[in-house]
Amino acid sequence: MYEFTDKWDNKTLTFEELEQEITAFALRNGFEYVDSEKLNHVAICIFDLYTYQTRQKGYVDDFVAALMSNDLTQAVTRADSINMRLIPLYVLFLYNWAPGDWRKVRPQAKENK
Repeated sequence: MYEFTDKWDNKTLTFEELEQEITAFALRNGFEYVDSEKLNHVAICIFDLYTYQTRQKGYVDDFVAALMSNDLTQAVTRADSINMRLIPLYVLFLYNWAPGDWRKVRPQAKENK
C-alpha cells in the first residue's frame, strides 16, 4: 500500500502499476463483476487525474474534474455509462490509495463542444 502511495507522491507511478492496483483493489472489494475493459477505463480516468495533479498543467475531462472537486452531483451528471456504474469504485479507490492531497489542485476541465 505505502509503495503505491509513495510512487504517487514521488511522481513515479506508471499507468501499468495503476491499472494493476485498480484491478486487484476491485477484486478485493466486491467489484469482481467488472470486466478488464471497464477497469482499464477507470485506470485511464484515474491516471488522467494523477498526471494532472502531479504536473499541475493541461486539462482533464469534466467527469475527472468533478471527482477532483469532490462534487458528487457534477460527477454523476458528467459520468459516461461506465463511470456512472463505477462511481463507488472511484470513491473507494481514491479514498484508500491516493495521497491525502490529491484534491488540492483545482482542475481545469476541457470544454465540451
